[in-house]
Amino acid sequence: MITAALTIGLCSVGALAAPLDSNEREARRAKILDRIKKDAAVRAEALLASSTGKPTRDFTNTALSVLVAGEDPTLAEKLLDHAFSLQDMKRESPTFGYVPWTEGDTDITLDPNSIEFATHSMGPVLLVYGDKLSDAFKRRIKPHIKVAFEALRRHHPPVWYTNIFLMNTASMILMGQAIGDKKAQSDGAAQLDIWLEYTRQNGVHEYDSPVYYGVDLDTLYPAYLLCKDPEVKAKLKSALDLLWSDMCANFFVANKRLAGPESRNYDFLGGSGGLSVFYWMEGLISADPGGGSAYLYVGSGPDGYRPGADILGLASAKERVVKSKWDAKPGGDRYCYLTRDFVIGGASRSYEPQDRPIAVELASKKELPVVSVIADSFDSPYGKARITDACGHSKPFHWPLNPTCVQEKGTLMVLVGLNPSGLKSWERGKRDQQVPVDSLATNVILPAKADSIMLDGKPVSTASAFKKKAKSGSVVAIREGNAGVAIRIFAADGCEHFQPEFVLQAEENGLEFGAFRYTVYHYRGESVKLKEKAARAGILISAGQCGSDDDLIALSNALKTATIDDHVSRRTWQVRAKIADLTLEAGADIASHEPLYRRVNGKSISIERLTVNGVDLGLR
Repeated sequence: MITAALTIGLCSVGALAAPLDSNEREARRAKILDRIKKDAAVRAEALLASSTGKPTRDFTNTALSVLVAGEDPTLAEKLLDHAFSLQDMKRESPTFGYVPWTEGDTDITLDPNSIEFATHSMGPVLLVYGDKLSDAFKRRIKPHIKVAFEALRRHHPPVWYTNIFLMNTASMILMGQAIGDKKAQSDGAAQLDIWLEYTRQNGVHEYDSPVYYGVDLDTLYPAYLLCKDPEVKAKLKSALDLLWSDMCANFFVANKRLAGPESRNYDFLGGSGGLSVFYWMEGLISADPGGGSAYLYVGSGPDGYRPGADILGLASAKERVVKSKWDAKPGGDRYCYLTRDFVIGGASRSYEPQDRPIAVELASKKELPVVSVIADSFDSPYGKARITDACGHSKPFHWPLNPTCVQEKGTLMVLVGLNPSGLKSWERGKRDQQVPVDSLATNVILPAKADSIMLDGKPVSTASAFKKKAKSGSVVAIREGNAGVAIRIFAADGCEHFQPEFVLQAEENGLEFGAFRYTVYHYRGESVKLKEKAARAGILISAGQCGSDDDLIALSNALKTATIDDHVSRRTWQVRAKIADLTLEAGADIASHEPLYRRVNGKSISIERLTVNGVDLGLR
């Protein structure tokens, strides 16, 4: 089990951390309950007064909140009656059992995940608060739950779609238990086995997402608490132990949040998602961050799940190398190096338009943006430009980097492999259509309020907007407190005969959020559909201790004087970079953008499920 591996390796990872005192933890749960009580009834009445266009999950989630808050149970019944009145109950229908995302959806399968979100609360509602619900309501809802099982089975989300697969699984187990449907319970338990086996081999696919790990925990906490089958309960605990081990291993104590590369985050500049309240519940964060769901409140009671001292202790290690795997395909791995003053990491495969495969953080009390790499065609890479995706959801968007990363502690080389001809829309009604663009750029997002900012060793002020020309080989450096980071873009391709342009720039729409950027433009001009199938950007990033500007200049010079052998053929891109006594090598397939090899000082990197300083924490 995970706990055994942790205990064996504590000397090389971190000290045991004392779990939060039970009385203090209950006091924190009470604060969450107070917040739920404050607005549960108000939200319920507002939903019932004007339901048009409101997501059905708002009704089902609020119903649980109403019951947790101790409000009139008939209010919860009205919310659930309304949500399930929208369910397709026609057995001959291809969408039999589905609940639409919103009332009035003409295409009930616009977002097929709606069935998971609609049923998310029903297990806790019936198993914890069933005695408060009327017999008439329980008779009314039972046929809807039976039909929901059909939709949950028919949807069959892929196992790699972590949050939806787990929601589907937990709903089958808990709703089946609530109405005595042993087949549903058995199906749910079988799905849990499938997820555990997949994850045992490949890691958590929807990796290190501060948004979706919160959904995963909201799903697994009540499932663990309420599941009556001891064998299934033990497996749910293994899943929770794995997520918490990952969360603690990648917890940046200075900035009090999950750090490093992330699969999905809707805040391109920072973002702690819904995880802050979970960290706070277990004492890793002292100041109350607010928030907390009814799922967390229900599932975190005295008989609920609590991460052990061995798991919490992962967050206390002064220096951590965290390696993890998230996909069986080439590049489906992640490396993150954490110290008390900075974090730097990279993932070698794109996930989706809200991923952050490259991430650097400097310890600060200023809420500085995360240093990240964003490819965009909006000429505004700060995550404020949004699209309405194929499911009708408004989201920030960027193009895939297709990165190949090789890293040794604080030094990271990234081979970005853009696909200009593959810039295809994710927007509703336009999915997979190539889009014309008037610019295409690789941007390094930087914190405008850092203590020191330099371009090629010269200070830069971000007091107002500016544009400064740079060149291939220029080094941009940032220092905050005792840490610094230097960035060198050493290679770039142009498109449509455009010569790449290197620009350090600050715009009002970035400075407003404390951010500016170092940009290489691959194209700027008339709006066209780009023809090139590959456009490269090679980036060296080095982070380290920097107590003064002299230290920052030294860090910059180490990158500026790095020796880089860059070879491009029709099919491959190969780079060898020597920085002082460190040699990083990587090769990428130009057509597929997948890594061919990655070496540190001549030795191929190791791909590991989840290790911290060499200690294996993966599922057994």
